[in-house]
Order: sequence, then structure tokens, then C-alpha cells
Amino acid sequence: MMFLGDEAISRATRVSSRTVLIVSATLFVFSMQWVTVPENKILGLRFEVGYIDWALRAVVLYNLITHIVLWYGDYVGYRGWNIYGKQPDKQTRIESSGLNNLNALFVDLDFEARACQDGGLISKPLRLSSPLNYRLKTLNASIGHFGLFARFYVWGWFMALPVGSGILALIASFCVSGNT
Repeated sequence: MMFLGDEAISRATRVSSRTVLIVSATLFVFSMQWVTVPENKILGLRFEVGYIDWALRAVVLYNLITHIVLWYGDYVGYRGWNIYGKQPDKQTRIESSGLNNLNALFVDLDFEARACQDGGLISKPLRLSSPLNYRLKTLNASIGHFGLFARFYVWGWFMALPVGSGILALIASFCVSGNT
């Protein structure tokens, strides 16, 4: 997904997300004992009982921490793109109201029209033509949908899914190993 010509999520974060998902799934499958290692041998090397589980837990934890750090760096950049539609800090009147860019445009147009009326520059309120008003409202709705998808993409797909799967795998590995 692109924002302002740049990728919202860096390649490193996408790779770390996939790594967390794969390693978490591996730990989960081993924890549930759906896959077993016969004679505790992998590639001809013999491991003590339980060592493979601890090694997988360590790999999941390391990859989780790495992913969270990379994701946070991308999130800081994403937030800096003004994707939420808030006005820059210098326009505190609009930013504090929580309006998006197009609603802020309407507020500013109305404010300017009233200022002109008070100054005697125009005698009637500023009205947008019906087609222009419709286009701006349609554009505002599509920006709203884009913003919803962007939040899902950044928060859901690249934060909640990998981190949730990693935590679930770690919890499952400790619960199952505690019962056996």
C-alpha cells in the first residue's frame, strides 16, 4: 500500500511480519504436538528433550521484539504523512476540532465568508455550487474509506496479526508443556 508515493510499511517490516507468523506457527504446531521430532534429532543432531521448544520460544520472542521495533518506526512515518486528515499544528483552530481536511476546508470557507461579510466585502454568504459540493463530499467519503483501510493495514495486518499470533504461540507452548 502506497501513501504519497512511498510504501506505508517498509520491506523490513513486511519480512519480519512473515517471519513472526511462520516461526509462531511452527512453535504452535510443535507445542500442540501435531508434529514431533523422532528421537529428538534434527539434521542429524540430537537435542535434549524440551530444548527445541525453548529454542523456538527464544526465536519467536526475538522476532516479535524485532517486528515491534520495525513496525513502530514505520508507524511514526505513517503518522507523519497526515493520513488521519488532521490539519498541521499551526492551524490549531481546526486541528483541535478533529475535522478532516475537507471538512476543515468547509469550515475555513465559511469562516472566510463570515469575515468578508463583517468587513463589508460581500453581502451574502458564500455558497458552493451543488455539483462542487457533491464532488467534495464524495471525495471526503473516499478519503474516509482510504483512512479506514490504512488503519486496518497498519494496525491490523502488520501489528495485531503477527504480534497476536506470536503471543498466542508462546502462551500455547507454555500451557501445553505445563500439562505434559
